[in-house]
Amino acid sequence: MFEFRATKNTQLRDDIGCYISYGIEAVERSAGSVISLLHIPDVSVSPDEVAELVCRCNQCELDPDQLMDVVEDFIGGEMS
Repeated sequence: MFEFRATKNTQLRDDIGCYISYGIEAVERSAGSVISLLHIPDVSVSPDEVAELVCRCNQCELDPDQLMDVVEDFIGGEMS
């Protein structure tokens, strides 16, 4: 079973310095273990927005192969 989780990450950029951002990790639960499949670390600086996106991914039972497209659409919509 796939599951998506929000992550908290410290980022460093030359132009703005150090900041906290939130990402999404796709994991697979199998036989009592959790395997990380994909981690996109810098999705948004808003924990609430990332939590909502994670919730939607889990509700829709998104395939981890689609996560990058979903995040790109989210970021594109956030910037416009």
